[in-house]
Amino acid sequence: MNQQYDQNLWENVLESMSKIVEPRLVNRWLRPAKISAERADAITIIVPNKFYKDLIDKSYLSQIQNILKDEWGIEGNVYVRADESTAQKPKTRVKQEEQPVSNNISAVDAQFTFENFVACASNIIAHSAAVAVAEGNFSIYNPLYIYGDTGLGKTHLMYAVANRIRKNLPKMTVLCMNCDTFVDKFVNSVKTNSVDKLKMEYNSADLFMLDDIQFLKSKEKTLDFFFTIFNTVHMKRKQVIITSDESPQNIEMEERMRSRFAGGLQVKIESPSTEERAAILMQKASEYEIKLDNRLAIFLAENVAAKSVRELIGALKRVSLYASFHNVPMTEDLARKTLEDSGQLRKFNKYVSAQELMAVVSDMFSVKLPDMTSKKRIQHIVYARQVAMYLMKTKMGLSLKEIGSNFGGKDHSTVSYAVDKIVKQLKTDEYLADIIGKITIKVFE
Repeated sequence: MNQQYDQNLWENVLESMSKIVEPRLVNRWLRPAKISAERADAITIIVPNKFYKDLIDKSYLSQIQNILKDEWGIEGNVYVRADESTAQKPKTRVKQEEQPVSNNISAVDAQFTFENFVACASNIIAHSAAVAVAEGNFSIYNPLYIYGDTGLGKTHLMYAVANRIRKNLPKMTVLCMNCDTFVDKFVNSVKTNSVDKLKMEYNSADLFMLDDIQFLKSKEKTLDFFFTIFNTVHMKRKQVIITSDESPQNIEMEERMRSRFAGGLQVKIESPSTEERAAILMQKASEYEIKLDNRLAIFLAENVAAKSVRELIGALKRVSLYASFHNVPMTEDLARKTLEDSGQLRKFNKYVSAQELMAVVSDMFSVKLPDMTSKKRIQHIVYARQVAMYLMKTKMGLSLKEIGSNFGGKDHSTVSYAVDKIVKQLKTDEYLADIIGKITIKVFE
């Protein structure tokens, strides 16, 4: 088993550990480790120092062993070893000439590029806008606000912009971080009475990017600080890029913040269709040197219970790793077994067509079925359509284009608006939640 597959195995173990241990602890104590599986009868977990070794031996080793055995059929001994060569190296600071602030981009983040991003219909607008910004066109889309469900490529695009600018415009100062880092740095600056110093650092950025801004909600002082930074950077005509799971209209922030976001480009990344999922798998398989034929790619695209591209690719790696470790070819049967064992195989209680769903929704809202696909704009008919569109997106996993085609060719913006409206209303409308619950039980269970 080669080094790449060893690390892929470890990533899958970390994913499983995150389901039974707090993810922050997994990231803090387990992610820095590496794994070696050169021998079939022994797995070695290599950690930075003896402190890590003692902690993992005591707190996590038995769980790791269970995951390797239950999910991967690996029953060999598992050892934890401290990498003393790394631990004994003195920490020296290398002096660099005018190193830009873009040092805050880690080696992992540097792997996100436009070259390994799969551009398709569901993300093409966001991709095109990001490329334009990366070429230095800061006045076109500013701020650039990219939103959509978790794992669809928002963070990838953000770091792709940063990495392209680092390469082509190295004198530019790039600041790129997630919300956790932003909050931690602000809180620390308050404790150390160095808020002004932090503000100067942020205000000097030519490109300021913040990932997952929705996590700033309810953090009033941090939001005020961000608002100040945003205004200063934006007024200097420097570029701002923001990502979020929520649209600006749905995010729980002050109106002044949402209005600032509305001044630039707001673009949503949609969930890919089955065909796009298969294309993504084929491209990623090529990158990872995994032998994947079209038939198996389509099988995975249709059957992996993944809400995100990240989970979809993780399933591909899991199947490939399992086949490599047990020295067997990748087949549909192997994929089915591997994904069933890990709970990643989609469970179909019964096949539901769009027409069957619309029939139940129309009956629930006392709307004639033909009216669901008509051009009538009567309020209760429109509302029933929006609920049906929401269910097709969230329960059936159809793309906006596929949903629109079921309603007489509605365009994707109409469908997107309908889905977003129902998502927002469900947060406060218990009656609507009850109706959708009843429809779900009747149609899908």
